[in-house]
Parts: sequence; structure tokens; C-alpha cells
Amino acid sequence: MVRAMRPVFALLTVASAACSAPATSPAPVAPAPPAASAPAAPTATAPPPASAERTGRSYPAAHTGDVVETHHGVAVADPYRWLEDMGSADTHQWVAAENTVTDAYLAGLPGREALRQRIGELISFESYGLPSHHGAN
Repeated sequence: MVRAMRPVFALLTVASAACSAPATSPAPVAPAPPAASAPAAPTATAPPPASAERTGRSYPAAHTGDVVETHHGVAVADPYRWLEDMGSADTHQWVAAENTVTDAYLAGLPGREALRQRIGELISFESYGLPSHHGAN
């Protein structure tokens, strides 16, 4: 259950941190040039997100595949198809590496323990179920 709650804790923690941060306007972004008509060849490893340079965090590399499907006459590349196989050892290894980065970041956020305690209080309540018969009689 703790593993299933990890995304909830992350969202709540980030949301509470965002609420206490001063409001700033994002820098204007120049429009992107039109995409080339030929699809780019897949690379061996995807580059880390742009925020990795700013934050100093090192994200795990995700290799890319060469899966291309054709939908209604349009070729659609799916370089991360391998991540859809949740039983794969590669997927498990990549998810564990991502969780390590996430856990390290979340551990450094202020107020995390107070938030964890409050959420625990809110979800721990007495509950009743339907009566059921146990035993041979």
C-alpha cells in the first residue's frame, strides 16, 4: 500500500510546496520551428530532461527502441514501448532507478513528515464491513 501511495504523497508534497512559493511568470517561449517531414532516427539513449541541468539531479537513462506503427497511413514512432511491459526486468530496473531519484528529492522537502502524519491520520479510521460467516457451522 505504501508503494501505491507514493504518487499521492509526491503530488501533495509538490502541490503544497508550489502553494507556498512566490508567484512568478514563466519566461516567454519562442515558437518552435515546423517539424521536418522525415522522422528522426531513434537514438540509443534518451537525453535527460532539461531540468536535470538546473536541479543537479541525475535521472536514469531510458534506452529507445525502433518500434514504428502505421495508423491511418501515418507512421508513428513508439520508442518507449518497452516500458509498457511491466513484467520486464528492464522496466523494473528503470522504475527502481526513477524511484531512487524521486525518493531522494522527496526526502529533502520540508514538512514532508508532518504531511505524512496528517494523511495517515485522515486515512486511519474505524470502518465496518458486511457480516460474514466463518467456520463450519
